[in-house]
Amino acid sequence: MRKNVLITLFCTFAIIGLWGYFYKKYKVNEPYPYMNVFTLNYTDLTIKELEKRVVEDNDRKAYDQLLYSDNTTDYIYDSDKNKSLFYSLLMANTCHYPSAYYDVYNLLDSYEYYCNCKVVNNHLVHEKSPFSFDKVTRQFMIDNLKKGAALGDMQANKCLGELYLEGKYLPKDTVLGKMLIKKSGY
Repeated sequence: MRKNVLITLFCTFAIIGLWGYFYKKYKVNEPYPYMNVFTLNYTDLTIKELEKRVVEDNDRKAYDQLLYSDNTTDYIYDSDKNKSLFYSLLMANTCHYPSAYYDVYNLLDSYEYYCNCKVVNNHLVHEKSPFSFDKVTRQFMIDNLKKGAALGDMQANKCLGELYLEGKYLPKDTVLGKMLIKKSGY
């Protein structure tokens, strides 16, 4: 009986200690949530510092950290698509960064997709009466995807290949589609 009490107390203190350690380690100390960035490269930069590096220095690494870092995914990429689109357009047009061209396409395409969804019983359901971009916007998206693919972005090659295979937004071309998917390494 006494042994069970000691084991229970030990486990309780261990759990409280671990909770305290991780709470202190990952606690955001700045006034706004998501201001500290624990990035994939384990650097600690604020969102403002990353934004400044992207805008002023056209820093590709800062761009990747800003859009794809662990803690900012919800803040930048998912919930603030306008900022993501701005930085993607900036990096695509000033630096000709291949993944930024793909990001422009992907952000606009996901915006179009989610505009056609509704929540039913806590599940996202895609509706059959879709909102669709006009031809000029669609062509802009495809042009960015093609530029990213031409510059060697693997995701852009895969996505463009899939569009050619499906005949979606582009004339159906199975040979070119398979070649682009093979080139992407997928």
